[in-house]
Amino acid sequence: MPLNPLRPLPAEEFDYWKAQHLLARAGFGGSPEETRVLAARGLDGAVDLLIDSADTIERDAEESAFDPTIIRTLTQQEQAQINEARRVGNEAFLERYRRQRQQQQRADRAQLKSI
Repeated sequence: MPLNPLRPLPAEEFDYWKAQHLLARAGFGGSPEETRVLAARGLDGAVDLLIDSADTIERDAEESAFDPTIIRTLTQQEQAQINEARRVGNEAFLERYRRQRQQQQRADRAQLKSI
């Protein structure tokens, strides 16, 4: 008997991987957190969510504990301050910056482990 690709998916077969496939087929993909949010809604909820609004997945993912801003690109002003501190040899400022950066890196690694 040939495989029917248009066979409806039984709701109990909808899991993380099916949610990931749905997001890819919908045309925009999704992060692991967005995929988990979608999978948790079940098949009907996931389809309704995609039809109603794609940005709802992003909002639900944003409400999670994941903070994408822990490590960010320095502003021009911040980079200028670091450059000036290096130029004049302000080791106290540079050490504060290094400690802050290390703390951000530890927090980022910790949250990545929790995903």
